[in-house]
Amino acid sequence: MKKYTIRVIEGSLTNPALLNKLNRNILEELNDKWIRIVQVNATLSEIKQIQKLMIKHYDNTNIPWYLDGYEMDNKDKIICAFGADDGNKGKIFLFNRSDKLAYKKVKDYGLSKGIPLEQLDFLDGKLKKAFYYFINIFRRRF
Repeated sequence: MKKYTIRVIEGSLTNPALLNKLNRNILEELNDKWIRIVQVNATLSEIKQIQKLMIKHYDNTNIPWYLDGYEMDNKDKIICAFGADDGNKGKIFLFNRSDKLAYKKVKDYGLSKGIPLEQLDFLDGKLKKAFYYFINIFRRRF
C-alpha cells in the first residue's frame, strides 16, 4: 500500500487527534499552539479521513483548505488534496513533480475555490511564505 508524506495545517482540522495517531512531526509552530504545520505519513485512505476533518474555518467558509506531499517511495510523485468541503467532496490531485501542466491545474483549481495564489506555491518550496500569509489573515480577524 502506497504511503505519502504530507504537510497539513493542524488548525484546519475539526479534530487533530488523527494526526497524533499518524505520528505527526511539527515542522513549523508559532505562538498559538493550533498554528502548526505538521508532517505525517499516511495512506490514501488516511488522507481521505484527514480531508473529512479539514473543514474548520476561521474566515471564509467557502474557501477550502488543502494538504500537499509526495509518495514516500518516489518524491517526484506529488499529492495535493483539498478539504471535504471544496464542493467536490475533497478533490485529490496526483501528478509528477515535473508535470507543470498538472501543477497549473491544481493551482487553477485552488484559485477557483478562492485560495490566494500566495498559498498555492507549495511545489515551489515557498511553504513558509504561504504559511505566514495565512497567519497574517488569521491575526487580523481576531
